[in-house]
Amino acid sequence: MSNQKIVLILAYDFPPYISVGAQRPYSWYNYLNEHGFYPIIITRQWANNYGNNLDYIAPGDSKKAIIKKTDTGSIIQSPYKPNLSNRLLLKYGKNRFRVLRKLITAYFEVMQWFFICGPKKEVYKHAKSYLKQNKVYIIIASGEPFILFRYASLLSKKFKTKWIADYRDPWSQNKSRSSNSFLKKLNHYNEKKYVSTSSHITTVTEFFSYQIQNIIKSKKISIVPNGYDINSLKSLESVKQKSDSLNIGFVGTIYPWNPIEAFLRVISKLIDKGLSIKLNLYGINNTDEVKEIATSNFPKLLNHICFFEKIEYKIIMEKLAENNVLLLFNYYSFIGTKIYDYLAAQRLILLCFENDAIANKLKADHFILPDHNWNNKNLQANLLTETQSGIFINDISMLETVIEDLNNDLKQKGYVECIPKNIDKYSRQEQTKKLVNVINNVIGS
Repeated sequence: MSNQKIVLILAYDFPPYISVGAQRPYSWYNYLNEHGFYPIIITRQWANNYGNNLDYIAPGDSKKAIIKKTDTGSIIQSPYKPNLSNRLLLKYGKNRFRVLRKLITAYFEVMQWFFICGPKKEVYKHAKSYLKQNKVYIIIASGEPFILFRYASLLSKKFKTKWIADYRDPWSQNKSRSSNSFLKKLNHYNEKKYVSTSSHITTVTEFFSYQIQNIIKSKKISIVPNGYDINSLKSLESVKQKSDSLNIGFVGTIYPWNPIEAFLRVISKLIDKGLSIKLNLYGINNTDEVKEIATSNFPKLLNHICFFEKIEYKIIMEKLAENNVLLLFNYYSFIGTKIYDYLAAQRLILLCFENDAIANKLKADHFILPDHNWNNKNLQANLLTETQSGIFINDISMLETVIEDLNNDLKQKGYVECIPKNIDKYSRQEQTKKLVNVINNVIGS
């Protein structure tokens, strides 16, 4: 560490918390040291006692910071105490005190932009404490939560240290963060105010860069894509596909524009025709909703769906690799993170859909960002073509035919073949090199 340049990284989502967003700063923690940097991660404590979305609001393990040091870097896990709204939710469930919880949440959502308050404040306090005693070369804040951008801006000014704003997702232009005109204006104002103080902006895709430039017009933006974990790729080589049924895997968030009901309808129809299919859903965000869809419309299908709680990344990857096929919904103008993990699993990817009437309607109603002025809406499909790792499904009719063909392949061979090509450059180890270039340019400017 004595000859390495210290990089202070504010990363709220970070292992052991289970989310795709946590893997991005975790890869920097693993690989920045290969380029002469020593990352200091300021995050929060994650107990992971629930295996679902409640982990995000559950208290940490200690009232004091937990510090972990390795040759790769150091992690400072700040204490986390839920606010009253979160404590009520943990104790009484989502159906009680709804109005009170919404009021408390709204209070902290607004006040955190004027004061150092709310459940995330300990990240700022521990970053400030570290900077008082240590010289760092640069600060990076990875959002969301975008309050970290405010923290980085304040720390940059106080300690005269440049900072980089890393967008994993868009901020004020994201429909899910602008549920009313007040929040939309507040987010827009804060984004311009704090990101304008950064020395550089990074994000994961050109489409997000385009969206950010509509708000922040004077900053240079670099693309630092997500990727897959090269260690996962190596460890999964010995994992065999299941052959008892056609196993279809899906992991992570199901968004409102994802045509999950249309997909389930096709699977139900094929099961009625005699196909043996299992749908394995790992750590999804809306288990109750999917169960309700199946119960109301396809009751026989429930016996063919397995729901798994959130589990650590390594185990999830092993579970994914046991499937014959992996389901990926179309993200249109941006590529997402899930596709990279699917590449590492080396299982055939079904990308749904290219031009399906139901999916098109859902996109029109719910897609998070306006993309009518953006030409390239097939980023995922392009990657599948380049890597020969999947099939771009046009509509539900094509999906039915493809699954029948895959089921026949499984019966004949005992597996579904997928041999991805040219995926080395998409590892997170390689993608970290792009961040290194950004850091060096900012420090040298």
